Amino acid sequence: MRVKVVKLVPIEYVNRSRDIRELSTLLELGCDVVVIAKESKTPMDYEYPVIGLTTRPIEKWTTNATINRVVSLFTWAKAARGQNPQIISCHDIICLFIGWMATWGKKNKPKLVYDSHEFEYARNANRSSFQKEFVKYIERFLIKRSAMTMMVDDSIADEVKKLHHLNFRPVVVRNFPNRWILDEEIIKKNREKFRKDYRIPDNATLFLYQGGLIPNRGVENAIKAISEVEGAYLLILGDGQRKEYVEKLKLQAIESVPDRIIFHPAVPYSELWEFTGIADVGLCILENVCLNHYYALPNKISEYIQSLVPPIVSNFPELKMIVEKYDIGEQCNPDDVSSLVDAMRKLQNDKVLLLHYKNNLVKAKEELCWEEESKRLKEAYIPIISSFGG
Repeated sequence: MRVKVVKLVPIEYVNRSRDIRELSTLLELGCDVVVIAKESKTPMDYEYPVIGLTTRPIEKWTTNATINRVVSLFTWAKAARGQNPQIISCHDIICLFIGWMATWGKKNKPKLVYDSHEFEYARNANRSSFQKEFVKYIERFLIKRSAMTMMVDDSIADEVKKLHHLNFRPVVVRNFPNRWILDEEIIKKNREKFRKDYRIPDNATLFLYQGGLIPNRGVENAIKAISEVEGAYLLILGDGQRKEYVEKLKLQAIESVPDRIIFHPAVPYSELWEFTGIADVGLCILENVCLNHYYALPNKISEYIQSLVPPIVSNFPELKMIVEKYDIGEQCNPDDVSSLVDAMRKLQNDKVLLLHYKNNLVKAKEELCWEEESKRLKEAYIPIISSFGG
């Protein structure tokens, strides 16, 4: 019997690298896969069907966003139920609630997998005490009805276990990319062209921030810090959905050192290594605005590792553990610009240390990748799949 898995994703299924890797692993285990996601204007081809649904199903009768979202819970649950899956994998707590709704009244209920990508209880710093307690209650209720709960790092898994008084520890599957195969010639040519185009001296240190341009990710502090590190350059590689915020960053750069700060649009994920690899140092400096940030393990740290680019990271538990275990970079207090400046100057002035970190990255690259991480995912799924005779 082939086990059918429905994956619920609350956003457009475009560049969903973690979900794609996870579902590829399920295909390897012999499962049939269907994705239900928010309808996309840029549909892509995958190894499995992707069903696009709206989150505003009654918009022609009412434009009220709240009413539409409530109704969409039922339309999404109906769609998931209609696939007759044995397993429903849920991207976040909203999708877990939808998945649970899809089991109502069924004799042979599909098993729920809570694939949480965040520390849900503490992901929003602006939640009121009542909202946080409500989220905690709902998450605890749904976890107890799930066959598996999965978190993206050890710190979050430990916090969730403690928060909900669980008698088990959630499975940890970190969001590491597949091992990148680097073409050093391409990276070298890109580096030379980039430095020539932007008039960056050969001996100048190029710092990189890559990822979404979103508040509290440390972009403002990186701009402030680069103005105090003489001769250093900053490449900001990414886009932002909030145009006013992106314009604010560009204005900050103009008022700082515009000739040493470069904004570059996001590039396709398949080409990211060609750009990441041109940098001397990568920045992963989330600000401590909520526990979700404090316990986070952002994608960019693993992308720097796969590109053999030494990082400067926030001195938070998961990032600190990786940097210290493999001895691959520096730490800073991300809320203190002077701390970031000190770390940047240290790597700018000590080329021997920079090379030492780069050499150590070779081992980290081999171990911190999806090829290794997917083994945990398989171990967690096999008993669930086997329970159906799959």
